[in-house]
Amino acid sequence: MKLFWAVGEALSTMWRRRFVTALSVITMTIALFLFGLFLHITFNLKSYADYAEKRLQMEIFLTRELSKDEREKTSSLLLGMDGIDTVVYISKEEAYRIFCQEFGEDIAGDITGNPLPASFRVRLSAGYRSGKKLDALIERIGKLPIVDEVVFKQAVAKRVDKAIKTFTLIDIVTGVIILLGMLVIIVNTIKLNIVERAESIYIMRFVGATASFIRLPFVVEGIFEGIFAGLFSSGLLCLAELALVRFFPKLYPIGYVVIFLVVLGGITGAVASGFAVRKFLKK
Repeated sequence: MKLFWAVGEALSTMWRRRFVTALSVITMTIALFLFGLFLHITFNLKSYADYAEKRLQMEIFLTRELSKDEREKTSSLLLGMDGIDTVVYISKEEAYRIFCQEFGEDIAGDITGNPLPASFRVRLSAGYRSGKKLDALIERIGKLPIVDEVVFKQAVAKRVDKAIKTFTLIDIVTGVIILLGMLVIIVNTIKLNIVERAESIYIMRFVGATASFIRLPFVVEGIFEGIFAGLFSSGLLCLAELALVRFFPKLYPIGYVVIFLVVLGGITGAVASGFAVRKFLKK
């Protein structure tokens, strides 16, 4: 019953003070939208970085086509080596098909027969894309009797690894700054809203109301304002995605960010309200 009363009291107060409530929700919406936009951009950049990493593959060209049994044994052997995450066998026919897709049928038509060798495409672990570990791995693979040549773009791998590390560092620092800024804005917005009602809190304390009784409607109100702000910011984020998808067709799904913003808004609103009211309950 106490919770139902708190919900009713919170909704009633929000309606009576709808102008102030609207300003609070708008301020929280802007803060949550900026943080949500940052998260969405981060997830998309990470997705593109993961794609770039997957493109960094070692090509192990073979002296001949392998039988099914030989492919399985060689794949198991390669996977047992430190630094190798995945192994994919590319037959001569598959290599020719990929070549035609990448360079076109016109160029492929000028080639007599199929000169492309069978190969293994290997994805390496992060610590094995450069340096002595990579050199040792290439040397070990090159000693296999069926291996003709081992090719890996080490310079490109170094640049990609460096770019990913730089991006991760900048992203973490930026994320912390934006998150702290968002929390400060939301907490101060709710605090200013409650300051105007300090006299009511003192009167309720004077007539004997308990701290939890006074605090609960404010916390519920903060939850509602946070949820509304989360929903509105999610709507703005969806509109932003509609604009961005024209330039970046393969965007990271926005659903998880939308749910996170609504939950974050509700939790932040509740916590901020609880802290703001506690200041007046101590007096």
